[in-house]
Amino acid sequence: MFNDQFLLKLIDFGLAVEADPNKVMQGRVGTEGYQPPEMLKGENTYKVGQVDLFACAVILFSMVYGVPPFGEAKA
Repeated sequence: MFNDQFLLKLIDFGLAVEADPNKVMQGRVGTEGYQPPEMLKGENTYKVGQVDLFACAVILFSMVYGVPPFGEAKA
């Protein structure tokens, strides 16, 4: 999306809530491929800003290299 100054903004409607980046949330939400390892390991609390930063890094990696940074884990 573009803002009123025509700057590109990335939007993720997976968990569309406005929250303080330092707010601690509970529960596992969002798209699995964009979740940080600690969330995938089952840690139930996380800071919104840290999780968003990790998701942005995954998006940036995918844009630069054309593939997601992680493959599916094989047992």
